[in-house]
Amino acid sequence: RRFLYFLFIALDACFRLKRRMVSSELRDPGLGTDWSYFVEQEPYHQYLLATTNETEVRVN
Repeated sequence: RRFLYFLFIALDACFRLKRRMVSSELRDPGLGTDWSYFVEQEPYHQYLLATTNETEVRVN
């Protein structure tokens, strides 16, 4: 269970994660944005705000 508390740090193949801090999305687009478990932040926040008060559905 130690893996639950492990810190994961990543760099992509082109080292763009570092450069994204000082550049713009237009000049330096991310490599593979929205792949895997990562989603666009703003639509996700809007989804959370819209669904926070819904009752959880349990399927047996």
